[in-house]
Amino acid sequence: MVPTAIDMPAGSYAVTIHLLDWEAEPGAMDVQGHATASALPDFVVLVEPTVETSFRTELETFDDVD
Repeated sequence: MVPTAIDMPAGSYAVTIHLLDWEAEPGAMDVQGHATASALPDFVVLVEPTVETSFRTELETFDDVD
């Protein structure tokens, strides 16, 4: 995957990251278990301008699901 940079005007932004379970998508994996060309990405990032004045300042992590 190639990192992507986007130019954004100066200002405040809210960023939301959605994790996707592409392995659960039909046709996302080939017979060897590798992602196909049409598989969804691992995550989607939304960046929106905001006028909020308070933001989360602590890291929130997820428990292992093994």
